[in-house]
Amino acid sequence: MTDKKIGMRERRQELGLTIEDVAKKARVSASSVRQLEVGAFRGTLKLRMKIAKVLNVPLRYFMTEEEIAELVSFMIGDQKWGKKSEGPGRKK
Repeated sequence: MTDKKIGMRERRQELGLTIEDVAKKARVSASSVRQLEVGAFRGTLKLRMKIAKVLNVPLRYFMTEEEIAELVSFMIGDQKWGKKSEGPGRKK
């Protein structure tokens, strides 16, 4: 994920945004943005979604290949249940 961390900083700077600007627009802490940018932690999917939206990049920009594969696998698996009332975490 190293290239993505560098890419995040470059993208932020390309847009002329500070870490504080991104944090404010994403409604998260500047510390979270900073830590994600330098790779101190990966953050939650929700955090990464918010920051991706501010930076106008796809969510996969902040995901490892393994995370993408797991998400796709879950989404495909979830479609096996035909009804919205069925599936993982849903009551029948």
